[in-house]
Amino acid sequence: MFNGCAHSGPVYVTLDKRPISLREDALYFVNWIDRHIALLDSTNHFDTLAHKNRTFALYRKGQDVFREIARTTVIQGINMAPIPAGTFQMGSNYEVDPNNPLKGKGSFKGEQPVHGVTVSAFEMSATEVTVGQFREFVDKTGYRTEAERGDGALGYINGKWEKKTDASWRNPYQEQGDDHPVVCVSWNDAAKFCTWLSEKTGREFQLPTEAEWEYACRAGSATAYNLGADESDLARAGWYSANSSSGLNPVGVMSTGDWPQYFISNSSSVSHPVGFKKANAWGVYDMHGNVWEWCNDWHGKNISGYNSNPTHGQSDYGRILRGGSCINDATSCRSAVRSVYPSDHRDNSTGFRVVRRVSPQN
Repeated sequence: MFNGCAHSGPVYVTLDKRPISLREDALYFVNWIDRHIALLDSTNHFDTLAHKNRTFALYRKGQDVFREIARTTVIQGINMAPIPAGTFQMGSNYEVDPNNPLKGKGSFKGEQPVHGVTVSAFEMSATEVTVGQFREFVDKTGYRTEAERGDGALGYINGKWEKKTDASWRNPYQEQGDDHPVVCVSWNDAAKFCTWLSEKTGREFQLPTEAEWEYACRAGSATAYNLGADESDLARAGWYSANSSSGLNPVGVMSTGDWPQYFISNSSSVSHPVGFKKANAWGVYDMHGNVWEWCNDWHGKNISGYNSNPTHGQSDYGRILRGGSCINDATSCRSAVRSVYPSDHRDNSTGFRVVRRVSPQN
């Protein structure tokens, strides 16, 4: 373990005389560089600010190399993106925003108060879990989802929600391939997938906490969407009601006159294959739109209980969902938007992604 400072220049690290190739090794140095930069910043043994910035830039350049090694390593067919530890401003004040068409009605009160939250390092699947990945789980375990064992699932069909007794992840009432996000899965189904993945790999996988989800979504941004503040930024980042069906203008954004009501749902909108939109700064795709994503947390009336990698306790409201979907408008796909359903809820606009928490030494 190297705890000193390399003043002469960049250091190239090998293990057993070979370049680093394993995910655990790469993630170790991603996290080590964060800790070492913090150490150097606290001691501040630099001649000038330019010297300090130049040194930190070299560290970050090396960190990017290790992060890319980790990102391109696949666990059980799932690409995992390393998310660094840090603190961010969770939530939004959209409830009182003059541009909020429902200002003062309480629809977004649960996003308040905006406050700092500290999150430990973890990995997040770079995309939503796909139909193909979920099929492997089912094929290996014989698991039957709650929709298959129960009375089906809700489907958004021809502009309205309908309960279909034969709807399930196999038959979601929309065309899907193996590279589409799996839908019609409940929170309970998603948790079972995490348990199987943990047993299969010997690593602990879970659904993200609500704080982890928003932190990973924002990736250092403080705007409504992780690529910027405008709807055009959302169009680059995700599939939502204005760009998820045919016949739209080239940039995939409806003009103001095309919106007959707020929170419009496009009856012809469908989910799309994962990873086709632009990733955020941390290499995570489709955090805005495509499908809602289950979080590990129970729902709380607001986010005031979050301070340090937190999670809400059990509540009567149900489990948190984040991100919006292909049938939702731009407002409903913001980084801070929260939704809630019971743990056994399933519909064809809801899926999930997974996280693996990592210690500073791993």
